[in-house]
Amino acid sequence: MKTFLRDHSRRLAAYLPEFCARDVERHGGPVIAESVRLRAAPAGPPLDETDLGFLFAYRVFPPEILRSRAEWEEENRSMRVGDTIVQQVEFPPGHGLHFVFGVRVTAVFREPACAGFRYRALAGHPEHGENEFRFERRDDGIFALVRTEAGFASWLLRLLAPVCAAPYVRYCNLSAARVMCDQFRRRNDARLAAPRRNE
Repeated sequence: MKTFLRDHSRRLAAYLPEFCARDVERHGGPVIAESVRLRAAPAGPPLDETDLGFLFAYRVFPPEILRSRAEWEEENRSMRVGDTIVQQVEFPPGHGLHFVFGVRVTAVFREPACAGFRYRALAGHPEHGENEFRFERRDDGIFALVRTEAGFASWLLRLLAPVCAAPYVRYCNLSAARVMCDQFRRRNDARLAAPRRNE
């Protein structure tokens, strides 16, 4: 992890080679499990027929929480398993220190009923574990789901987890789910309004 007093988001691409060389973080410790599910639309087409470009570009967090640069962006292609993402988090959001660390994509899926991706923290990340960002198509609508299953790498974060770290993860997940819902509705407005035949 790198720590800065100022925004380094314009330099994140330069850190990609360093983080691409790191291994996925494996150590154990206390685990938090935080999931947020919000309804993006009351109904809609199969997810493999919707515009989810923002999701697979990892544009799911407000910029005051997280900025990133990904391997697929540098290579001008789509996200795939094994890609590294360098993240910059500002804590507290909008007013704090800037922390830079990395994650690796472990799954990418796009099916009619479920579409999204998962990643795991790389060595040096303040968390160890997995995050998932996906949309689900169910009988009662289309939902955005953000899930975190992680522990904390430092003893200080483990100590502060109940009062600080876990609520912050919850806040970030809720913020991401809201952005996902907003982007989904904006990009799929015409598809959501079109009448559908019985399936």
